[in-house]
Amino acid sequence: MNLSLGSGGEKVREVQESLNKLPTRLPLLVPDSKFGSKTEARVIEFQRNHNLDPERTHNLNVDGVVGPKTLDAINLKVQRLGVLPPKPVPVTESVRSINEQLFGFNGPDNLLGQPIPSFQVINESTFQPGDNRNVYDYRAIPAINSRMGIFAARKNNLERAIIFILPPTGKPNKVLIGISHGFAANELAFYESKGWGNPLSKPLIESVLQNHVITGHSWAGQMLASKKQMAYMHIVRARGIELGPFARDGQFVFQTLTELASLTKNAFSFDDGVEVFTYSSGINDMNIFLSAVREQLVVKGTYSIDPAPAINPFRIPQASLKQFLSGQTSRGESRPGFEFLGPNRWRKERRFGDFSRGVVTPLVYFHGQLMPGYVLNLALQLS
Repeated sequence: MNLSLGSGGEKVREVQESLNKLPTRLPLLVPDSKFGSKTEARVIEFQRNHNLDPERTHNLNVDGVVGPKTLDAINLKVQRLGVLPPKPVPVTESVRSINEQLFGFNGPDNLLGQPIPSFQVINESTFQPGDNRNVYDYRAIPAINSRMGIFAARKNNLERAIIFILPPTGKPNKVLIGISHGFAANELAFYESKGWGNPLSKPLIESVLQNHVITGHSWAGQMLASKKQMAYMHIVRARGIELGPFARDGQFVFQTLTELASLTKNAFSFDDGVEVFTYSSGINDMNIFLSAVREQLVVKGTYSIDPAPAINPFRIPQASLKQFLSGQTSRGESRPGFEFLGPNRWRKERRFGDFSRGVVTPLVYFHGQLMPGYVLNLALQLS
């Protein structure tokens, strides 16, 4: 008999006790005979670790289900280690859905339908890397349907909201994590007016949705319009340590992704790793974040969009790296390792006339609009 999310009884308790005898980066389980998201996360961790064990006799499905093969593997590992179980300590869920709190309703698997309005992207077939004389074209992306869930993630006294976006169908096996520019250094009065002292402030979350994720920069749309099949996780900044428990705790990031998979009934996985991007002053937080998660997650790609100042991301050996400058954060110059997207290359962009007539300043137009509004999709298409 298979044991999975929602199962209960003595067999579940025995599995919980056995898992507590094995090495883990997750909190110890309370043997309560209830197969919840914590138990599922621990099973998934065991299955992944088992598949990396050179002494394994076969691979396990990484699905959080305790079938005969997984149960045999757990029992064999416990027998080999021959250790006594540590005393369990009570733990609480760190991630929960807040769709009901924000919108007054929830959807199946904690996901709601979310349309993303039409937008433009750079036509990558007209883009010539390294050629500052290259003036690229654009193509229109029609409106995209998506699935969205808003969640709260807590560790101790730090809590942050997460905006999670999935394609309308299918099960992505990779996650793109977005780290925006810092809020305290940019329009602080604006974020104060959105109540950013409360990490779960509805006006704050709505502002991030409108300005960055769904419309505005449409980072979720740029991802969905790319060739890559991924889920998107956006950490909503709040006052104080702006990324909260995500700032320096790779284990917490791993646990959050695991619990999100459980809460969405395995609508995605991160079996193929994660990719991370940032924009503007977010580069400083992304570097700390990458350093923290490199031992817990397989980072496949990093993308830096107009970092302020023009500094390089933390390098992870196996990860591809793409970084772009407009010149607004680098005194009009490029830097080694960056793709330079100066004013000349944007001449066919539909709002270029406003810049030419002096309606918008270069800092607002190139750094504030074009780079965050186009370059993520370009980076994903070129990687």
